[in-house]
Amino acid sequence: MKYRNELPLEARLEKTAEDEYPMDTIEKGEEEEIQAEQEDALPFTGSSLSVLPETSLESPYEISLAPAVHPMVLAINSPLVGLVQHPDPIAKPLRNALFVAKAWGYPVVLLTGNILHLDTTRAGKFQGFRAFVSDTNASTPLFEGVEKRLHARLKTLREQMTDKNGDPIFPGVIYTTFGRSEDEIINYWVNEKVNRTVVAERERIVYARKTAKSEIKTLEKVLIWDINALNNPEITPEEKDHLEKAIEQNEKKLAGVKEAVVELEYERVIISATNISEAVRKQWFLEAQKHLIDLFEAHVPGIKVIATGNCVMRVGGRLIRIEQNPRQTISDTFSDLVQNETRSRLKNGKNVPDLILLAGYSICGAYFRVNYPKSMDDPNEITSVHVVQLPMCIDASFLQRIADLSVRVGPFLTRLITSEYFTPGIVPCGWIANFFTSHPWWNRDIAPHPPEKKEGTSLAYSLFAEPEKLTGFFKTLFMFYKESESDMQEGGKQQAYYDIEEPPFRLAPYQFHHDFFLKIGAPIHHYSNLGDIVQGENHTFYHLEISEKYREPYKVKRYIEEILEADIPVEEKLRKLGQCAVQNAWRVGIQRIDMQLEQYIQQAYYSGGEYFARVLRNCKRTGLTFIGRAAPITILGGNHFGNTEGVGRHFNEAEICEGRLRAVLRDHHRLSREDVNTLVLAPLGSARTVSRILGAFGFNGVYPYCLSAKHKPGRGGARYQNPVKKMRAVRVRIGTTEPIYRDRFVLEEAGHIDRDAWCMIPNGFISLSPGQEFQGPYAEEEDFALADMGTKVIGLPAPAFQCGSNEVFGPLVHISFAYEVFYKYIKKPWKIDVKSLFPNAL
Repeated sequence: MKYRNELPLEARLEKTAEDEYPMDTIEKGEEEEIQAEQEDALPFTGSSLSVLPETSLESPYEISLAPAVHPMVLAINSPLVGLVQHPDPIAKPLRNALFVAKAWGYPVVLLTGNILHLDTTRAGKFQGFRAFVSDTNASTPLFEGVEKRLHARLKTLREQMTDKNGDPIFPGVIYTTFGRSEDEIINYWVNEKVNRTVVAERERIVYARKTAKSEIKTLEKVLIWDINALNNPEITPEEKDHLEKAIEQNEKKLAGVKEAVVELEYERVIISATNISEAVRKQWFLEAQKHLIDLFEAHVPGIKVIATGNCVMRVGGRLIRIEQNPRQTISDTFSDLVQNETRSRLKNGKNVPDLILLAGYSICGAYFRVNYPKSMDDPNEITSVHVVQLPMCIDASFLQRIADLSVRVGPFLTRLITSEYFTPGIVPCGWIANFFTSHPWWNRDIAPHPPEKKEGTSLAYSLFAEPEKLTGFFKTLFMFYKESESDMQEGGKQQAYYDIEEPPFRLAPYQFHHDFFLKIGAPIHHYSNLGDIVQGENHTFYHLEISEKYREPYKVKRYIEEILEADIPVEEKLRKLGQCAVQNAWRVGIQRIDMQLEQYIQQAYYSGGEYFARVLRNCKRTGLTFIGRAAPITILGGNHFGNTEGVGRHFNEAEICEGRLRAVLRDHHRLSREDVNTLVLAPLGSARTVSRILGAFGFNGVYPYCLSAKHKPGRGGARYQNPVKKMRAVRVRIGTTEPIYRDRFVLEEAGHIDRDAWCMIPNGFISLSPGQEFQGPYAEEEDFALADMGTKVIGLPAPAFQCGSNEVFGPLVHISFAYEVFYKYIKKPWKIDVKSLFPNAL
C-alpha cells in the first residue's frame, strides 16, 4: 500500500472525492493501472520536439504544382502581428504582401515563422518600455492570461489576412512554419501551467498538513483520554481490553499521520523548486504546440501549419529548406554560418537543397549562392545552392517613433529597427525557365505612404486602397532591364568558355550570353561592364601559369599523327584537329595585354555588335535617359589592366573599348555619331585608381534612380561571409558623397570578386556581379571558394505614368544567368518563357 502523495504528479492531479484526505491509500493494482494510463497519454516515445511529421531532404513536404507553373514562392517572414502598426487599415505589410501574391500570381505563399508578437518576458527593468511596442489598448483587464492574449493576436492576424468580405486575400493554401516567437509562446504557456500546478500543489500540501496536524492534535487528545480512562480502577475487564486495542490502533494511526507530515514537508521542498518531471513537461510542451497549431488553423482561413522550426519542402521538383535563425541579433552572422555549413556539406558529399530560405529575425533581405563541382569526370558541371536571407515583413515606422522618444532602448526589436542597415520587405523567389530569379519588395512598397506624399527615395505608389485594381495595374506595370557583367579576363589561361559541337568549338561566356539574349529576344535596355575585361599580368609570374591539359608542341605533333592514322571519316578528323587547335589556344592564353584587348574587341564588338545595337535601340525606343557619369552602355576599367606594369599606368581598357565600340555601332549598325557618342560611355579615371559610374537615370526628365558602380567593392572583400556585407558597410559608412544620390533609389554595383550576390538597403539595392573565369592558381593558393560564373540582369519599375504619378511602384527583378545552367542548356536546350522571365518589360 502507498500514500497517494507518492504517486506520479499527473495521477495525483486527477481529483477524486477522497483526495481531501492526505492519508488515503490505493492498492498496488490501482497504482499500476493509473501509471499505465499516464504512459499511454504521452504523445511521444523519444525526444521529438514537434507533433508534426519531421521533414528532411530525403522526405520533404510535397507541394505539387501544375507542369506549366514556375516554382516561385513568396516568403513572408516575421510579420510579428501584435506589434504597433500604422492605424490606417490599408497600411499593413502582411495584408498587402498577400495582395501582391494574388495580383502578381505567385503560386505558393509561405509564412515562415515569428508570426505573432507576444511579450513573454515576465520581469525586468524594461517592462514599461516593452509594453509600448505591443499593439494593445487600455480596455484590456488588469491581468490577462496567455490564452486570451493569443485569441486577440489571432483575431488581428485573421483581419490582416482576409478582405473586407471576410474571405482569404490569397486564394490558395498559405503554408506556415513556426519560428522563435511561436516557441516562446509555447514555452510561456508551459511555464504558466507549471506555475499554476505548483501553486495548486502547494495549496494541497498546505491543506493536507493543516488537516494532518489537526488530526494529530485530535488523536493525541483521544490517546490522553483513553490512557486516563485505562488507569481508572473502576473499569471492567471488557472495557480495559477495548481501551487497550483502541490505544494501540490510535498510536499506529498517530505514527502514520506524523510520517505523512514528514513526507508532505519533503514534498513541499521539492515543489518549491518546481521539480515537475521532464516527461510531464515534454507532454505539456507538445500539447501546447498542438493547441497553438489548432488555433491557427481554426481561426485563420487558408493557413496550414506544416512544420515547427526548420523545414524541407519540394515545390515543383525543387527542394527548399527553411532555416530558422535562433538568434536575436542586429548582424547577419547567421547567413555566414549557413554559407560555411553548406560548403562543408557539399565538400563532404552530403545532400543539399536547391534553395535555402533564412527565416527569423533578420536585418535585411540578401542573396548569394554556394557552388561546388558535381563530378570528377566533368568539373565544369557545378552544383549550386541558392541562399536567400528573408527580410522581416513589419512596419518599422511606428517602432522607430518609440525608439526616438526614449533615451534608453530596451527590447531587441527597437535596437534592430534603429540599425542603419534595417530594411523590411518581402522576397518572392524561385526558378523561371530554370534560371533562379528573385523579386525583392521594399516595405515602402508594401506599406505605402499616401499618394500626395512625395518620397523620391522609395519605390512606392499606393494602390492598396483599392486592391481589386492591383491585378489590372500589374498587367500594365512597366519594367526595364539592365545586364551587368564583369571580369571577362580575356586572354587568361583560366578564362571560362562554353563547349559547343560545331566551330568555333568554344565560346567566351560574354559571346554566348549575348547571342542567347538576341536569340530569345530579351528586353535589355541598359548594359554595364564592370571591368577586368582583360587578364593582363595581374600578379608576379603570371607567365608561368599553365593548364595541366595544355599540349606542348611535341604532344600536338603526336596527337595529329594519331588522328591522321585513325580509321575515321575525314570530316571527323577535321573536327578533332580543329578542336585540338582551339582548345590548346585557349589553354595557353594570350601573353600580350594589347592582343588580349584586341581579341575581346573583335569577339565582343565586331562579331557581337548586334547585341549592343539592340540595347541602344531598346533604350531609345523606351525613352530611358541618363545624366551624370553614366549612359545606356557604360564601361569601366579594372585593376588587372592597371596592375600590368609598364602598360596599365598609361592606358585605360575602358576608354579604348569605348572608342572601338562607338566605331562599330556607327560603321556597321547604322547608328548616328551623335547617338553613339552620348549613349556609349567610359567614365574618366586612371587605370590605377579604377574608374567609376555615377549618374541618375529615368524617363522623360524624371530620374528616380541613381546608378553607382565601381569595379572593386569596398575594402575587405569577404572570403568566408556574405560578400555584399563589406560593400554595404562601406556605403553606409561613407554615406552620400555626391548630390546625385539625394532623394533617389540607389543601385550600387561592383564586380572583381566573382560573386553573384545582392542585399537590400533602406534606400537602394547593392549588387555584386559574377565573373567569367575558372578557378585559377591564385584562388587555389588563397583557398578561395569556387567562384560564381555567368552574368546577371536586374529589372526596375519605370515611373507609373499610367497612374498620373512620377513615382515608381513595384518589385525589383533579379535574374541570375549562371554558367552551370547555360552548361546544361547547351547540351539540351529548352523553351524559354521570355515574358515570365522578364515580366512586364517595356
